[in-house]
Amino acid sequence: MNVAVNGQFEHNESIKNSIFVFMKQVDRTIAPEVTEYGHLEFPRPTETTVCGCGGGEVRIMSLNRCPEPVSRVTVVWPTGLMDCDRLPIASIAPAALREGTSLRSASEISSALESNGAWLAAETVQEYTLLHLYALNRRLRPVLDVLHEIIADPVFPTDRIDALRLRHAEAARQNQCKVAFVADRELRPLMTGKNHRRSRVSTPEEILSTGSDDVRCYWEMLKKDCVPTVWIAGNVTDDVMNSVSEFASGLAAAETGKNNITVKTEYSAEEKSCIVTGIEDARQAAVAMGMTVPDVSHRDHILLRMAVSALGGYFGSRLNANIREDKGLTYGIGASVRMSPQGAYLFIQAQADESYIDQVIEETANEMRGLWKNRMNDHELLAVRRNQQMRLAGMLDSPFATLDYCLAMQQTGAGIDFFDRTQDALDFSANDIARVAELYLNPDKLSVSIARKL
Repeated sequence: MNVAVNGQFEHNESIKNSIFVFMKQVDRTIAPEVTEYGHLEFPRPTETTVCGCGGGEVRIMSLNRCPEPVSRVTVVWPTGLMDCDRLPIASIAPAALREGTSLRSASEISSALESNGAWLAAETVQEYTLLHLYALNRRLRPVLDVLHEIIADPVFPTDRIDALRLRHAEAARQNQCKVAFVADRELRPLMTGKNHRRSRVSTPEEILSTGSDDVRCYWEMLKKDCVPTVWIAGNVTDDVMNSVSEFASGLAAAETGKNNITVKTEYSAEEKSCIVTGIEDARQAAVAMGMTVPDVSHRDHILLRMAVSALGGYFGSRLNANIREDKGLTYGIGASVRMSPQGAYLFIQAQADESYIDQVIEETANEMRGLWKNRMNDHELLAVRRNQQMRLAGMLDSPFATLDYCLAMQQTGAGIDFFDRTQDALDFSANDIARVAELYLNPDKLSVSIARKL
């Protein structure tokens, strides 16, 4: 590189050498150096309480760990899909909040948020109903006023709710044409029990039967019966905390309201079986396989998760190396443990040409047995440990990622200390993996759900 000085060019030798080093051909047979993470410290939220409207105590959980002047406020009510008799109502209700209040239309709500550099997201999961507000600290107070108005005074206009349910119904119709969705849907009852609330999926017809009055009743019930928790993450200054405390004190919170998730019926798995579901015009097939495993309260649960990671939890896992890379049967296959307060099960899924599905199932069984018959070597052990460390480190990438992890661990019943317990378990051996795999991952107990063309 040359630098102009008084109309002349001065040669910069150090930059030239840097460019030369950068342009040297990389020897891709030599692995790059890797710096270990070391021990990761998971930040614990700070808890305070304020008195809400109605006399109940509203908890405020704060995570102050961001240098930038931004924050996220998440309001959490301890009720969700598991608690609602009609699934679509719980799904639509939080999204419907921003469709209008007695003071603002939907477009005015959007303008109020966007003009202040904020945005709002809403969701219902199995145990929670949540609203997420992302905002600049300097504009937090006015957008919290908008959020409070949305929560306290929604009107659910009929035309807006009709449009919302049409979108939800169309999404449900599209899902019914996706082989991966259908294979998963048909497997769930086998893992949880046919009548378990966690296995339910909304149909387009159920969604279209949901009206404004249903949504209004659900929201009034939620405010009357549940005490919310307010989470604040980001750059939590004194001004931010004061604004959030004022907002939380204005939320409906009955003194006798529910403030924790309710653990419903535990899983009652069906007998091992194989289900085949036909889908018109499907271009390929999908297979979902599962079996119940010890839940988060069991002493072997975390170690079992390490075994499942070795099986199919990352790109270099055994299932991917065999079924994707070696045999070319699928573009991808993965394995995970799905956990909840009601139970846990192994979940394996892949999409492939219909003619390959039987071979995918057979090779999956072989790899499950291989976890104890063909034990992990040092290189594989290191790869799994590093993958797990990377996932844990990802929870610390931002205060918002940390908040999401806290919410997820509470929802599943694992608790926030699950991070530390997972980190403590990383010093596992090949014998540890073989032991839990032989105990809990017997492929002879796998239930199989296949979705393919009619």
